[in-house]
Amino acid sequence: PDTFEHLVVVRGSLVIRAGDAMDTLGPGDVIFFRADVPHVYENPGATEALLHLTMTYAGDWVGEHPTD
Repeated sequence: PDTFEHLVVVRGSLVIRAGDAMDTLGPGDVIFFRADVPHVYENPGATEALLHLTMTYAGDWVGEHPTD
């Protein structure tokens, strides 16, 4: 629960499906989505896709500050 993914496409293209949503990304595109739902990555092109993926978990920020 409360897991998120941040993707940045560096080269190629990427189709991402997360829950009921779908988007196609190209170089320079960024997407942020809930990763605690079923999701799929697909390279629709004939060339290699390169991307950066960062995952954020609820424990990474919950309870770090006294006001949380």
